[in-house]
Amino acid sequence: MREFSKLVMEQYGFLVEQIGKFQRDYFEVSARIKEMHGEMVVLGEQLREALSLRCGMKDCPERWFPSGEKGGSDAHD
Repeated sequence: MREFSKLVMEQYGFLVEQIGKFQRDYFEVSARIKEMHGEMVVLGEQLREALSLRCGMKDCPERWFPSGEKGGSDAHD
């Protein structure tokens, strides 16, 4: 009986250690996800601002297209 109790206590200790590792990993990943979400929000705002500043005239030489090309070709509209 004593050996069984020792085995159970060792398993319990191991499981508690694993739960602690899981919790640390979980909170680390959670913090990283929050950070990435914040970066995505900032990048989205920057993209919206950049898109609002682009020239809206069809033949504007400064018009920007998603492919990175410039010009007013109908193929990009």
